[in-house]
Amino acid sequence: MELSRKTRTNTSGGRADRVAMKRIALAATALLAFNAWAPAQSSGVDLRGTVTDSANGERIPGANVLVAGTGRGWVTNVNGFYLIAAVPRGRRTVTASAVGYRPRTIEVSVAGAQPITLDITLVPRVIETSEVTIEGEKEEESLRRDASFHVVTAGGIEQIPSAAQSDLFRSMELLPGVGTTSDVNAKFYVRGGAGDQNLVLLDGMKLFNPFHAYGSFGVLDPSIIKSAQVYTGAFPATYGDRLSSVVDVTTRDGNRSNFSGNAGINFLSGSLGLEGPVMGDNSWLLSGRKSLFPETLEKLVPSAVPTSFYDLFFKGTAGSASQRVGVRGFINNDRITPADPLQPQHTWQSAAFAADVSGLITDRVYMDVTMSFSSSQIERTAGPASPVPDASSRIRDWTVRGELDAYPESQDHYAIGFESSFPTINDVLPTRAGINHAYDDSEGELWLWFRYLGAYGPVGLDAGFHTELRMISSAILGDQRAPLRQVLQPRIALSCALGDSWLVKAAYGVYTQNIITISNEDDLISLFDAWIYLPDQLRPEEADHYVLGVEGKITPRLSLSVEGYVKDYKSIALYNPDKIFPDDPDYLSGTGLSSGVETLVRYGSEFVDLYGAYVLSRARVTADNMTYAPRYDQTHTVKAMAVLHPAAGVDVTLRWEYGSGYPYTQSAGWYSPLALDGIGTDPFPAGEGESTRVLGGKNEARLPAYHRLDAAVAFRFALGGLRGSAGVNFLNVENAHNILYFDRSTGKTDYMMPFFPSAFTTVEF
Repeated sequence: MELSRKTRTNTSGGRADRVAMKRIALAATALLAFNAWAPAQSSGVDLRGTVTDSANGERIPGANVLVAGTGRGWVTNVNGFYLIAAVPRGRRTVTASAVGYRPRTIEVSVAGAQPITLDITLVPRVIETSEVTIEGEKEEESLRRDASFHVVTAGGIEQIPSAAQSDLFRSMELLPGVGTTSDVNAKFYVRGGAGDQNLVLLDGMKLFNPFHAYGSFGVLDPSIIKSAQVYTGAFPATYGDRLSSVVDVTTRDGNRSNFSGNAGINFLSGSLGLEGPVMGDNSWLLSGRKSLFPETLEKLVPSAVPTSFYDLFFKGTAGSASQRVGVRGFINNDRITPADPLQPQHTWQSAAFAADVSGLITDRVYMDVTMSFSSSQIERTAGPASPVPDASSRIRDWTVRGELDAYPESQDHYAIGFESSFPTINDVLPTRAGINHAYDDSEGELWLWFRYLGAYGPVGLDAGFHTELRMISSAILGDQRAPLRQVLQPRIALSCALGDSWLVKAAYGVYTQNIITISNEDDLISLFDAWIYLPDQLRPEEADHYVLGVEGKITPRLSLSVEGYVKDYKSIALYNPDKIFPDDPDYLSGTGLSSGVETLVRYGSEFVDLYGAYVLSRARVTADNMTYAPRYDQTHTVKAMAVLHPAAGVDVTLRWEYGSGYPYTQSAGWYSPLALDGIGTDPFPAGEGESTRVLGGKNEARLPAYHRLDAAVAFRFALGGLRGSAGVNFLNVENAHNILYFDRSTGKTDYMMPFFPSAFTTVEF
């Protein structure tokens, strides 16, 4: 296809960026002034510190720290740091809890005027599910009240049955509202949104193409992941430039207690990780993974060709959570090399590097600044006799992101932040005439946000805005196309506690996006996803999110969550399948509406953990006077998982999924067009003309329903100084024939993953 957009470079952001930075500095000064006043008026003592893993010194993000009888508490940040301002003096009971760890209670004497440092270690639990751990004792109430929010832990990723190797994105498919269109593609779709509407962050670094070739698996080795925060909608003001979801991955820091490592092998790849302390509280981590058995992928993906890949991650941290410096980096490479000379070779390469500085800059203001670089490059090289032309796409992005968090005595929380980025895109794409077209674009962006969190009795409030400087400038200059809600992008979430066990949540937010991938949603497997900036006449894409839900405990072991959502796409860009001439647009302007209800039930005991979800949803897009269901629309979805613990160190997992059929376009009929070359010419010299297919309405029919049952058995073991696990996976136990592709020309049907057994083993030392 040809891109009709002109090459251009935007260099007007420099002066605006400097003005914006001055405004940020003024706002920061105001926060610091507030912080200087607050301690002087304090009626208590600040309590602060870190929450860490007792086994390896890992800092635990998202842990709850509560001071009993005071109504005060907070959640640890990504560095495991917490700060509770103005704790009343006296003998106090502090409780810390986190998913996957046993709660711990500590008695502390709160006295004097200086802040008290209380570092807390938690002991890991043996039994844990992908999202919630439940044993006999009552779980501590979570201080997080986010709507459409889930946590995926490393243990949860490993427990879910997998094809060849464990994978974060495959594990996320168990969450309500998250799905994919086939077994052979890990590219995910959230609540009726397209695949390029998901923001994926790795320790603050953007990952533009987070999948290995064919999209069968993600590029992140589960052994490096601490946890992933997944927002399936209505995400807070700290995130932007995506319409549907956020996957914010936090990696492990490395063992701060002693040198250790891990190694693993499965039917597809092998991995090796090393980590250890450096001079006290500092640590390092290095992990790599490489494909070993390419024939496995050929069994999973129909018509796959030999593929090799590797990924490498490193991380170093120095200092404590209250004053910390860190560096990290990630690279991956994929190569698809077909034996057929008619087929092109594909190479995928990605890299990301970052350095950050974080810590307390005053008693009650925490600063976090990250400088990062991300790149992604795809090359398609034609074979000796290949009719497919060469093509390439590269995106590089330099980003500086900063945030100030204030912890006032009132227990409210304020955060202001900015993100200055400069993406550069270089694409070489062929036109239909076979002529290469160069697309070059670079634009400076400056995003600003403000977030406030507060509690008013049983009611919690999370409110803020996320805006881009260029939108503010357009509004000031009177651009009628930029309504106020689009300029400010307000985000607001309310929660109300109903007694001790139930919580009602409601959220609303406005989201925009300026960058998309060149892709056709009808493609089953995309080997060439190139990022581009939207043409000016189509930007920005916009979606408004509405969420309402209730969650709570029916019994101490049984919990229920019901959440309804509406996603109103005010503006989206859709692939133009009817492009013929160079002047025809590549994309059409459209609108859309996605809605649904998600029900989630969880039960846990020392013998079994149960998880079940049912989703009723509907998605529609409208463009070029036509309304249709996108290919990833699925009306009914049922997901269920049971993890049994028949003996110590043994887990048996059963996972079942059902989904109503995805939409497709039927063949409505055939006809023989007349080929009149001139007067007196017989239009049917061979007795009939060449048959031409007529298609019915776009995506008006549905494929048969999808269903699949998976099983896994895992064993944990310890031999001397070695610990590890081994297990077997059985994918598609019923050998269900789920349709992947139907060739209209030949009548041949390709099916998704057949019954597939695999095995794995990991060793820690």
